[in-house]
Amino acid sequence: MMPKFVAVTQLDDEISASLRQRSERRREALTVLVGRLDRHKPSADLVDVLFALTSFEMFEALSVRNRTAKAVETLVLALVEQALIRYRKTGG
Repeated sequence: MMPKFVAVTQLDDEISASLRQRSERRREALTVLVGRLDRHKPSADLVDVLFALTSFEMFEALSVRNRTAKAVETLVLALVEQALIRYRKTGG
C-alpha cells in the first residue's frame, strides 16, 4: 500500500507536500525526544539515524524472508537501542 501511495505523491504536488510535512513533523518529534536524553543541543546525527531506522522504508526493507511484522519490530528496536548506546558512549 505505502509504495503505491509514494508513487502517487510523485504525480500529485499537494499529496507530496503533505507527505514531506508529515515526515518533517516526525523528524521534529525525534529531535525533541533526543533532546530529552541530553540537556544540550540534540545530536543531528542521532536524530537522522533514528529517523531512518523508524521509517516505513526501513520496515519494508526488513520485511523479507517471511519475516513477520513482530520480528521486524524486534529488529528495529534492537537497532535503535544500539544507536542510543553508541550515542551515550561517544557523548553525542
